[in-house]
Amino acid sequence: MLWAVALARGVASKARRDVHAVDLSPLPVVVCLPTAITRDSRHKRRNTGGRRNVHKKKRKYETGRQAAMTKLITTQGQQRRVSEVRTRGGNKKFRALRLDTGNYSWGTESTFRWCCGLVCVWLVPAVALWSPLLAPQLAARVALPVAA
Repeated sequence: MLWAVALARGVASKARRDVHAVDLSPLPVVVCLPTAITRDSRHKRRNTGGRRNVHKKKRKYETGRQAAMTKLITTQGQQRRVSEVRTRGGNKKFRALRLDTGNYSWGTESTFRWCCGLVCVWLVPAVALWSPLLAPQLAARVALPVAA
């Protein structure tokens, strides 16, 4: 700190003037508070494309939460991880963070089923399937038949 002040004032010794002078004074600290996730329509534009005037602030009952990004359990040793979230009125929601069962949707058939994950299979990139060098390694990992 003292060396930075000396460089800024040009009082540094002659032997140290060859070193590139860098101002090491502390920078102003900018505190960025996290903004709340809200489920409102005040931030959207009108149907005509015009801006909408924001006439009130965010409300507590409009708040939302980040997505849970639920992970699948891939090994036998892992446990289910479900957290409780307090909601309005003191009620509880259960946020699934790591599961091996759940409702899985099948978009093309417009249906969903309650499924249980048995085996986690590594999805092979299409380019790797065509590579003759990687074919034996991928066959051992994914149990694919290899053409001789």
